[in-house]
Amino acid sequence: MDKRKWRRLRIVWLAAAMSLACSAVAFASAPVEKKAPATVSPHAPLLTFAVVSDIHVQKWNRHSQAKLRRALADLQQAEPLAQALVVNGDLGNGQPGDYETLGRLMNGLPHPKRLFYNIGNHEYYKAWYDKYGHWSPDFPNGESERASQHRFLQFAGRKRLYEDAWVSGYHFIFLGSERYRQSDVRIGEDAWLSDGQLKWLDRALAEEEKPGKPIFVFLHQPLPFTVAGSHTSRGVVQHERLRAVLSRHPGAIYFRGIRIGS
Repeated sequence: MDKRKWRRLRIVWLAAAMSLACSAVAFASAPVEKKAPATVSPHAPLLTFAVVSDIHVQKWNRHSQAKLRRALADLQQAEPLAQALVVNGDLGNGQPGDYETLGRLMNGLPHPKRLFYNIGNHEYYKAWYDKYGHWSPDFPNGESERASQHRFLQFAGRKRLYEDAWVSGYHFIFLGSERYRQSDVRIGEDAWLSDGQLKWLDRALAEEEKPGKPIFVFLHQPLPFTVAGSHTSRGVVQHERLRAVLSRHPGAIYFRGIRIGS
């Protein structure tokens, strides 16, 4: 892909804070492969999408809800024709009331037609609350990983933690941690990716892969030594294998959320 086409892949950061951990909204516009019609500016992107993470919307936290309203208002003003919005993990704290609150907010706020939710480490956090909804160190408080996953998948309208979608001819790939501390306390807040998920990722990246065409990959946790704070944690338990898979597909662009360990 020549430099002129790469200029049409842009990231715009908004000042609207989204959470205590991650305070940014990103917009990406993909390069165009087909010649634009005469009525369309040759500089206009054919794909624009927004990415947010760590919104941490909780039922009791009006501050987080207000931040989401401001962020989506900024998005509507900056990119009213965006085709998709990706919420890349940490939607809330995994509580049923958090999902209900987020769903109600999104139903009442303007946002792109295509809406994708991805799982983060906080989607497993119901295990840190007792039956009364109070924070409790008596982990896991009767909560299983499967229950947390089911709650997320039901809200997101998905069948499994990793899947893909196509938006205006561009490939979006969503990865997700399949285990939490109940399986192994050493996992901590890192993402745990199964052998099946990593093999599936390799196949998905190869699907309709073309030189110079970007493929957008989303995982909540960062790869180590990629962003500030990521040197103190693995971020992804299988980070070496994940990096190896991604390196075989130079068109892959990796979106992360939280800065683990920062």
